[in-house]
Formats: sequence, structure tokens, C-alpha cells
Amino acid sequence: MRPLVYDYTEPLLVANQPNRVRIVSDGSTVRWWNNGRLVFDYSDPDPYTSGHFAFRTTWSHFRISNFGVWRLTCQHP
Repeated sequence: MRPLVYDYTEPLLVANQPNRVRIVSDGSTVRWWNNGRLVFDYSDPDPYTSGHFAFRTTWSHFRISNFGVWRLTCQHP
């Protein structure tokens, strides 16, 4: 069982307004940006190291387009 982490500081979706979302999962840290602004930054003390990814759409009638997934690579100077 994995509890949800809530953020109620402001509405995350506004009707008829597009959102550009970026999610970065790097080890135990997950960060989420909405329209270029960091909204969520969480360090999980016991992160999953494999599994599936999903969007939770309950009570949100949104459409996803131009979805992509990239594996980040380490860049050393």
C-alpha cells in the first residue's frame, strides 16, 4: 500500500487551460513541474525501484497529448 501525497495549496487543473507537465523521478526523489513552475518535490525514504507509471484521473476530465518518456543519463564533466 502506497499512500497518496496531497497538495492543496492551489487548483492544479483549470478548465479549458492547457498544462505542460514534466515529472522527473531520480532515485528516491520525485519532482513535478506544471507550466515551468516546480509544484511538487518529494523524497521517498523507501522508493519503488521498478513497476508501472499511471495518471490518476478520478474527478479530472483531462486529455493527454504529446506524451513521452525519457531515460535520464548521467553527464560527467
